[in-house]
Amino acid sequence: MSSVPARPRSRKASTYEGRLTLVHADVYRLDHLQEVVDLALPELLDEGAVALVEWGDVAAAALAPDFLEVCLELGAGDDDRTLTLRAVGGRWSARLRSLAVAVDRWLVDRGPDPEASPGDLR
Repeated sequence: MSSVPARPRSRKASTYEGRLTLVHADVYRLDHLQEVVDLALPELLDEGAVALVEWGDVAAAALAPDFLEVCLELGAGDDDRTLTLRAVGGRWSARLRSLAVAVDRWLVDRGPDPEASPGDLR
């Protein structure tokens, strides 16, 4: 994608075509779980799309049983961010080793994290 589209205020999901279809859903804008179901994210994923779901924990009950959770948090400095990847379900758990190799150069070894689960990469 060469340009960033303007963030729509009234849409709850936007679709972008490229090598893969990307669906971006702002579920924090939704009032009821049925609205998440109405977005038909599982059906889009069955067709090979990639979904980015902001505030996905709100919609977890309506999502597919296998997904990669990406959590972006503010770090200690103004420009610091912590990215945590967590495999959920068998399909993503099986991909975790390959994912760790792919992101190895960005991993920070901070020692054991008491809050991390076995499927987490930081």
